[in-house]
Amino acid sequence: MDFPDANLRIDAATNRPSPEDIYTELVCAALLIPDLARDVSAEKAVLEKSIGDVDLRALKINDQEQFDRSLGRAQQDLEPLKPTLPRGNISSNRNSHIDAAWLWPWTETVDVVKRTFGPRFS
Repeated sequence: MDFPDANLRIDAATNRPSPEDIYTELVCAALLIPDLARDVSAEKAVLEKSIGDVDLRALKINDQEQFDRSLGRAQQDLEPLKPTLPRGNISSNRNSHIDAAWLWPWTETVDVVKRTFGPRFS
C-alpha cells in the first residue's frame, strides 16, 4: 500500500536521547562551522567524531540500548562546539506593500495588516 502524503513522526521516550534532536544538532553544526568557527579544521574534526559515534549497526541488530548510548556519546562530543554556534546572528525584517486605499473596507485592511505583520509561528 502506498501513502504518498503520509508523514511518519517518531517521538523518543523522555528517558532516551532523541535521534531527531541529535540529527538537527549535527546538521546545524555542519552548516555553521565553516562560517563561525575560529579553528574550522579542529571543529570539523569534533563534528566528524560526533557523527562517527552514532552506531547505526546497533539499529540493524535491534540493540536499542547500544544505539541510545551512541546517541548520548555523539551529543556529549558536540559539547565543545557549543561556544561556536551562538556566534551567528539571524536578522529578519518583514516588508510588505498594503494599499489601504484599495477597495477593501477598513476591517479587511486591519485584518490584512495583522496577518501580514503578526506572528508567523504558533
